[in-house]
Amino acid sequence: MGEFEDRFAELEAARAEVIALLRSCPAELLGRRPESDDWSVLENARHLIYAEQLHFRPFFTAPVRWSRIGMPTGGKPQRNGPGTEDTDDLEVVLETWDEVHAGVVAAVEVTRPPDALRHVDRNLRHLRAHARGIRRLVERLAGS
Repeated sequence: MGEFEDRFAELEAARAEVIALLRSCPAELLGRRPESDDWSVLENARHLIYAEQLHFRPFFTAPVRWSRIGMPTGGKPQRNGPGTEDTDDLEVVLETWDEVHAGVVAAVEVTRPPDALRHVDRNLRHLRAHARGIRRLVERLAGS
């Protein structure tokens, strides 16, 4: 395997860890926002859908069909696009993320822009940052 494939495998492993983390989160905490009014665990997960589409957009040969439950940066819905549909169902979020990820995997197999590794690294860093944030959030919410 090459460097790109190795790093994409890291991304797959990190994604699996986040999914396991989300599934282990107590259901009553998923939609609860902290006192700071930052995103809930579920909103963080919805944002990861949007971020994956954004980070891998250069791999797609056709325009990206944005997930409507993906939560854009800043949490502001985009007209007829990301954030226009809300859900409090973790399974819907995970199924949607799986669909988006399957599209990314298919695109990666066909297209490699010159800066392909940069896009994988960016998404990997972003995913890991949100995983840390979700862990801290769950600890705070569980302790309150």
